[in-house]
Amino acid sequence: MERIMSIFIRAGWFWIGVVIFLGSTSFAEEIYTWTDESGTIHFTDSLQKIPPESRNQVETKSMGKKPPSPKPNSEGEEGDPHRPAPNRSIDAPVPPFHPQALERHEVPFQPYEGTARRVIVEVTFNGAITAPMAIDTGAPGMTIKPELAEKLGIFENDQGKLIVQAGGIGGRVPAIRTIVDRIQIGGAKGHFIPTTVTRLNTEAFEGLIGMDFLSNYSMKVDWKKKVVIFEEIPVDPEMPGGRDEQWWRALYGEFGSMRLQWQEYERFINDRLESSLVTTGPDIELMKMLKGFSAFQAQEADKLLSKLDRYANQHFVPRHWRKY
Repeated sequence: MERIMSIFIRAGWFWIGVVIFLGSTSFAEEIYTWTDESGTIHFTDSLQKIPPESRNQVETKSMGKKPPSPKPNSEGEEGDPHRPAPNRSIDAPVPPFHPQALERHEVPFQPYEGTARRVIVEVTFNGAITAPMAIDTGAPGMTIKPELAEKLGIFENDQGKLIVQAGGIGGRVPAIRTIVDRIQIGGAKGHFIPTTVTRLNTEAFEGLIGMDFLSNYSMKVDWKKKVVIFEEIPVDPEMPGGRDEQWWRALYGEFGSMRLQWQEYERFINDRLESSLVTTGPDIELMKMLKGFSAFQAQEADKLLSKLDRYANQHFVPRHWRKY
């Protein structure tokens, strides 16, 4: 599982079938299992796929229920009771707020993708890699191509990369959720950007810059001068890290719920393996593969939660914003 992201891209998107079957944020409402005459255990998400002669012995497992709410940990926070509480004090002082002079940045842009008008700017990632990106005020977050993600080392690092499905105009497609530490457009900077890695049908740019970055600036486009102007918005002391309560709650909810769901699915598969009367065969091998994949997903979600916790600690995010 260590190099699953590289395999995901380089070996023809092997996990597409697994992701489509399991879903990214919820599982099939019910999983059906039965044992044939030879003692082999089968499972499916459709009654129509079960032989008529075996339907009287079908077992049903509901997977649509929300996992039980975790108990508060030793510091009274909600979350995984086995997850160590963040190392911070309830009464940790919030640093004093000092207004800063606001900056204005003019950045040249490429105005066309073929005949279509675009605002395409050069973006530097983590101070190292620069790539053309299109500004999209309709996108909530940042999206990048797998090729750019590979240049950034996302498939090789150990900081969290969760296989999901991304929705778009053309339907749902396989994707990876991760976090990019920092980006820079001219003098405009952004930190801790939740990012979706997926295919884009264009050669003109390597991804989309959405509102996670743009919300910290007032943006104007000067088509005559071919520059986009980023004007800093005054810092709001009620928005730690430049993000409001809804943003923090949504991200904790996303990573936390996915970790719990994949943990539940791993337990379900493990129970089926332990109760099986046979230990070999294609169905057993498939279940073992799904168990390993579920464990990998839960582990990656936990890494993203840990990274989010560290960033929240740096910005003194209130504890009740971190519930999931």
